[in-house]
Amino acid sequence: MLWLLLAAAGVSGDGFDRALRQAPSDLRAVIERRLGCNHWGGEEPYDAERAAQISAAVAKLRCRSLERDEVRMRARYARHPTRLQLLRAAQDRTG
Repeated sequence: MLWLLLAAAGVSGDGFDRALRQAPSDLRAVIERRLGCNHWGGEEPYDAERAAQISAAVAKLRCRSLERDEVRMRARYARHPTRLQLLRAAQDRTG
């Protein structure tokens, strides 16, 4: 089912969201962190308050350990290409 959603939607829009909801909880958690880290990584710290907000969000999402966690997910789901495709698709998306 996950494969059909990814293929039909080109891993974009509603199809991505549906596929994410169907993903195993550990993978979904890492992908949701990726989306949040992508979002906050693109934000401008235009003043001290905003810089603190960005820093707090990055810390809460544990963005500094995200790559290590993604490596772990790629190893865990190495035999599940659609799950790996979902993880790759999250790289270029924002939350």
